[in-house]
Amino acid sequence: EINLHSSVVWKGKSVLMMNKLADAMLRNTKLTSINLSDCMVNDEGLRFLTAALAKNGTLFHLCLSQNKIGRPALLDLGAALATNTGLISLDLTGIRVDSSVCACFAETFNTNLTLLKLIWDPEVRAYNLKFTELLNRNCEIDRAVHDGRPFDKLVPLGLTPPELKPRVVPD
Repeated sequence: EINLHSSVVWKGKSVLMMNKLADAMLRNTKLTSINLSDCMVNDEGLRFLTAALAKNGTLFHLCLSQNKIGRPALLDLGAALATNTGLISLDLTGIRVDSSVCACFAETFNTNLTLLKLIWDPEVRAYNLKFTELLNRNCEIDRAVHDGRPFDKLVPLGLTPPELKPRVVPD
């Protein structure tokens, strides 16, 4: 676990540090949780991390709350999550989430069956029920995988059920 909440060092070199973190994430097999809340992460820095997240299956928790992340980088994050198989929870508290970001994340859930918790406050309340349904579906899939039960009927139409294994999340 890495907790860099409000790190002064990180804030001073956010883009450079995000680049190094993303590079390390490509080889990561142990790190399961990153807290980058209030670290002055911006769009450029997040783009480094999203490239790594698209291929990473070992990071379970990511907190990006209270950062200066805009719509373009959030759209990139949504696209990266479409192929991510590890992330269980994502915290985007305090980041502006508009309808285009909501639509992108809703599309992401057509292929992402592993994200179980999304903490954010979208400006468009109409999506709240949709995200509740999608997250509940992923939770049901996670329980089925954990219990060794089939989950084919929960998978979105047209998607071949992926081979999912129970995840052991450290305390």
